[in-house]
Amino acid sequence: MGQSAQLQSKGIARQAAPTRRWRIPVSSHAGFEPRLSDWGTRRVLWLDSDRLSEGLEYAERQLESVDAVGLNAVYGFRSSSLGEVLEHTKLRGLIMVGVPPGLDLSGLQRLRDLRVLVTHDTTFSNDLSWFPKLEEYRGPWHKDLGLENCRSLATLSLTSYRPSGRDLASLCHLDQLRELRLTRPGVTSLRGVRSLTTLEILDVAYAQNLVTVQDAEALPHLREAVFQNCPKLADHSRLGECGTLRSLQFTRCGVMPSLAFLDSMRQLEHFSFVGTNVVDGDMRPLLRLRSTGFDSRKHYSHTCDEVSVAVMRNASLRR
Repeated sequence: MGQSAQLQSKGIARQAAPTRRWRIPVSSHAGFEPRLSDWGTRRVLWLDSDRLSEGLEYAERQLESVDAVGLNAVYGFRSSSLGEVLEHTKLRGLIMVGVPPGLDLSGLQRLRDLRVLVTHDTTFSNDLSWFPKLEEYRGPWHKDLGLENCRSLATLSLTSYRPSGRDLASLCHLDQLRELRLTRPGVTSLRGVRSLTTLEILDVAYAQNLVTVQDAEALPHLREAVFQNCPKLADHSRLGECGTLRSLQFTRCGVMPSLAFLDSMRQLEHFSFVGTNVVDGDMRPLLRLRSTGFDSRKHYSHTCDEVSVAVMRNASLRR
């Protein structure tokens, strides 16, 4: 099982992994070379406990080019508390992944300039209200998380979201949100999501009791929607009314009567439905797309390979 799958199986909020690393010598501290990497779209400086002061001073001097400092035992962070990190109150981002168990986060509220906060600690209990400039949060949900005061959030990735209404109405005030990812949410519907009028990416995984996508079709800027392991989902075709979608995925999401709803989605380029059965078996709506993915079944009109050949032929004709 890959790292991403392992993280999901443990109920950890999903996010892009670091994609590359490079080293830049810093002459002001002999022997210190910052360990930098991309974490999704963020540039992160990973802190080593043995050179903590140098790392933090470098990050503070490079606020325009370093989006966050990262804490990870693999990269040498072994402290049991944030300690010296809290003295650098101008830091704009903190990413804590693979940190020592029981890391003491008391005093975190001193970092009021944070724009990015990522944690894999399922016991995280801090109040995000302390961070009025926060633009990105990835981590666990708890009832006192304080999302109602995070009006600058553009990216939100929550694990184990358990709203009392079992829908998304309690997120409707996040009017700048562009990306919403929910892992193992305790919701039965997406009611309220239509209020997130700036939303571009919606990703819902392991929502065992989700039965409807209603309201998502009304999002005016939605370009990517992903549903994974939502076995009770019953109205997949409702998203056919969302004319802005370019990529749509239903992985192990129960049963769809047909794919006819794809015909009205003129902007759609990619559609994947691995592990989701199509009752009428008609795969022809897939032939005009740029890419697709599914597992072949006996009653399907085309195999996955046959659809792939047609898709590639159509792509060559469009060039």
